[in-house]
Amino acid sequence: MNKGWGKENQKTVELWLKEVERALKGKNVASIETLTYEGIKLKPLYTKADCRHKNFSFGKKTGHDWTVCQKIQFYSSAEDLNNQILNRLENGLTTIYLEDFSFVKSGEELGKAFKSIDLTQIHFFFDFSHHVEKLSIFRQFLKEKVSDLSALKGVIAFDPLEKLMLRGNGAGFYDELAEHLQWIEKESPSLKGIFTKGDLYNRSGSSSVQEIAYTFSSWLEVLDHLSSRGFSYLYLAKQTVFSFSIGSEFFTEIAKLRAAKQIWATIIEGFEGHEELDDPYIHCNTAVLNKTLSDVHVNLLRTTTEAFSAALAGITSLNIGPYGEICGKFDQKAERLARNTHYILKEESYLTKVTDPVAGSYYVENLTNELAEKAWNKIGFIEDKGGFLETLKCGKIQVEINAMASTRIGDINTRVKGMVGTTIFANLEDDIQECKGFQFKKMINQKPNFIAPIKPLRLAEHFEQLRINALSYKKKKGHLPKVGVIVLGRLKDYKHRLDFIQGILSAGGFETVAAIENDLEIIKGFPLVLLCGQDRAYEELDEKSITQVKNSLQVKEIMIVGAPPRHLREWKSITNKMNVYQFLQVVSELLEVSE
Repeated sequence: MNKGWGKENQKTVELWLKEVERALKGKNVASIETLTYEGIKLKPLYTKADCRHKNFSFGKKTGHDWTVCQKIQFYSSAEDLNNQILNRLENGLTTIYLEDFSFVKSGEELGKAFKSIDLTQIHFFFDFSHHVEKLSIFRQFLKEKVSDLSALKGVIAFDPLEKLMLRGNGAGFYDELAEHLQWIEKESPSLKGIFTKGDLYNRSGSSSVQEIAYTFSSWLEVLDHLSSRGFSYLYLAKQTVFSFSIGSEFFTEIAKLRAAKQIWATIIEGFEGHEELDDPYIHCNTAVLNKTLSDVHVNLLRTTTEAFSAALAGITSLNIGPYGEICGKFDQKAERLARNTHYILKEESYLTKVTDPVAGSYYVENLTNELAEKAWNKIGFIEDKGGFLETLKCGKIQVEINAMASTRIGDINTRVKGMVGTTIFANLEDDIQECKGFQFKKMINQKPNFIAPIKPLRLAEHFEQLRINALSYKKKKGHLPKVGVIVLGRLKDYKHRLDFIQGILSAGGFETVAAIENDLEIIKGFPLVLLCGQDRAYEELDEKSITQVKNSLQVKEIMIVGAPPRHLREWKSITNKMNVYQFLQVVSELLEVSE
């Protein structure tokens, strides 16, 4: 241990700040603060003063375990589904998670799907949000198959507003949900029947504050409709499962879930008998928004940190998507790695041994409270406007989500944010397949007649399309589309900018061919050629010499990497402040790489 640590630890915050400013060479500490999408400034240091007059958010949970809840998405028949369920139960799965019941025509298909499976001995998570009409068939199947329905444990639920939000027409399935809850109350009281999904907003590009606020606002809307049908608020709260997506912002995601618990606790205080309620049932899915088709194994790294965030925040169940989830096909290896990630976190990282391990962290507590306050204010605003559905009808929610999605995509396009393997460090040898089984457009009515739908997306989709176009070009021409680069000076003079432009072009699927001044024939006839060197090399050039090079090489366009000197300003330049995606679109057009 450093013997001087004790003395150093006694320094005041003011002295620490002075040291930081000295290290920053005179810049203010505020210059290294980070502004989040939620409008929160993240500071480099938090102290007890940042949490003054704020309650630390301790939950009621005494344990910290969660159920291994892996979604079964890709199966060809009821028999195939049955084989997958049995295989996964033998290999560590503790909860069966299904949301695609399109195969169900009658109880016969369900009998095949759950053959040799005792539903009273397992935990299940069945989401009927897209197949509400199949629920009566499923209940009848359970009545015939299970002798003691009260022994069932898990979730058979749906979000009554999901179809409305995704398709833009129809109405909430409140009558169907009321009927379902009556069945649960009478036949199987251990089950939960109400699903409220925050995932919908996250998949569409929302911020954490928006995700929390819209989730609880929609829940309050559902409670109001169901309470008018004779259910108590306390019973409805017990019946609710909340689901959230967990993204890559590690500490923000932890704070988001903890803030959701604070909002829950504040709301239920008004329910008679609320002392009976424990922490909310929170289910988490690793995010789809930030997953990529290119360099698909990077998704494994993303889902691991996302699962870590969820586990630290304290959740009830967790679905870790396999790294190739968005590719739309079953991959046994990917499924196994996703499942085993749970056990790495549980058994090797000991995350189940400590309750709320981040509680008391000045940083996390401050972030939790800021998210909760902002979300609570937004919930209040929505209620003042007539509630969730009215705000949805007037388009306010959709406008806010779309604006946040545009901000996120803009940051990707300008490299404020990078996506490893896609927009930065792209591998040109990576073969990308178009996404066939995970297309959100199928979920959305293209002509809504009631409200504007909420549109799920992925941040990397437009860059992936450029790569797919480039690979199609390769199939026709035998090689990737090529961009010529004339390097000026010695290697040390142009290396930095050459790496820079190669990184940008590879994100669009373009191969870079570098040529020295004495060997330009190798790039003759290329539609696009770039000049790459230090600023002083550009100073020595003139417009006439560049035009001569352009004509002799028979190229369509010449651009300059970096900011050109004043006398060359009419030539297009490539800088680190530009919109990279727009530039790559221009390159695609020049090289005739069409969709």
